[in-house]
Amino acid sequence: MKLTLSLSALLLVAAVALQGFAQESEKSRDQLIAEALRAYNEGNYDKALDLYFEAKVIEDLAEIDYSIARCYHNLQKCEQARKFYEKTMSRIDELPEGFDLRVQKQLVELESCVDPEDTVVVTQPEPPPVDPQPVDPEPELPEESSIDWLSIGIMGGGAAIAIAGLGVDLGSQGLIDDHKKYSSDISTGSNDERRTKVA
Repeated sequence: MKLTLSLSALLLVAAVALQGFAQESEKSRDQLIAEALRAYNEGNYDKALDLYFEAKVIEDLAEIDYSIARCYHNLQKCEQARKFYEKTMSRIDELPEGFDLRVQKQLVELESCVDPEDTVVVTQPEPPPVDPQPVDPEPELPEESSIDWLSIGIMGGGAAIAIAGLGVDLGSQGLIDDHKKYSSDISTGSNDERRTKVA
């Protein structure tokens, strides 16, 4: 009899402990959902997702699936959002009446969702890397030509300059001669005499 009484007392204590644990889990789930909702409203969808998944481990509810889908939708993670919207639709009888319309509306909006990871970014090709030590190109070997046109051009240019200088020199000499002739011409008089005539 004592053994039965002890066993009954032990089972009663275990049942009370399990009931307390279940109530504590309920409270933790509700706290997690409240924190997740706060993070969601602040726009911190990644944090909200973490909290919703923690709550889902404690109790798998259709409303948590919907909340997870909304977080993914706002993060533009389209495939994950679609998966959780569809999971919510498969459990629609667990949600309040009219919730199916809300989920269907979200699925329609999701059709225009573009996952940033799926977008193709067109970039300009990178220029080839620059070698820090430039390599001297191999010297070009002169073509086997019997005529060195550069030398001919330089010599021809020098000859033209020399001829032009000779022409200037000859022309200058003529001017000097004319000047001497004019200043010493008896018929015109000396420079001093011309100056006095003009004054």
